[in-house]
Amino acid sequence: MPSHFDEAKRPLNVLLVLSLLAAVSGCAGNPPVSTVSGADMAINQAMSAKASEYAPIDLQRALDKAARAKQALSDKNYDRARRLAEQAQVDAQAAEARAKSAEAKRTAEEAQKTIETLRHQAQSRGGPGTGAPRGGIENANP
Repeated sequence: MPSHFDEAKRPLNVLLVLSLLAAVSGCAGNPPVSTVSGADMAINQAMSAKASEYAPIDLQRALDKAARAKQALSDKNYDRARRLAEQAQVDAQAAEARAKSAEAKRTAEEAQKTIETLRHQAQSRGGPGTGAPRGGIENANP
């Protein structure tokens, strides 16, 4: 036997379900222009980070999904357009992250090569740690 408390909650539950349905259907009817624009901005950022060089597969995936999102938008298939644009944005962000990581790795490798070159030059000139005598007053013969 349902309690009086359960009967009092029923209208609230129905109202909550109806509110959620209205919100979901309202989202489905609105063109996701800002979501598609966000995907385009993420793609531009990935391109600026040299994703075409360092993460071409992720970038191409983002470009393909963005193009399909724009097509879905023009076809007024807003749910599909939103989903594809969100996926394109994630793919573009992944491409940007991969590109930045690869660029940082390349920069670190170049710095390491420079350090090794300088170390080699210092050793060949009799610098510290080489065991070679250093010029200067402390090594001068009286």
